[in-house]
Amino acid sequence: MANGTIAFDTLSTSDSVNTGTTKSIDTSYIFNGVVKAWARISGSSSGVPANDSFNVGSTTDSGTGDYEVAYSNNFSDGEYCITLGDSNNADVASATHTRCNTSSASGHGLQVYYNGALADATNVFFQVTGDLA
Repeated sequence: MANGTIAFDTLSTSDSVNTGTTKSIDTSYIFNGVVKAWARISGSSSGVPANDSFNVGSTTDSGTGDYEVAYSNNFSDGEYCITLGDSNNADVASATHTRCNTSSASGHGLQVYYNGALADATNVFFQVTGDLA
């Protein structure tokens, strides 16, 4: 991917005041600093459908509290950053931790634990930053 700059010499504030100066920002800052994949998945549903997502091709239920995510567009390798979380529900009051257990260019696994044991959560959230292939 070629990096360059984006010129915004007509940048306006929310009250429509023109900056009056030419400014630019390096596109590598934009490309490297944005989330490349994210989803909110239904962790306690059969088949773990994604409620909403970006760059997530599929999600799979691999067992209680164990999920696999496949990306629509692969990353350059498995060395990316994943931020995970889960929601509270009546069965799993609050997970003790949510962790990524595998990662590759094409997807990652994640697990939700409650009191030391794998447990389904109503919703599991994640976002991924890194370089796309």
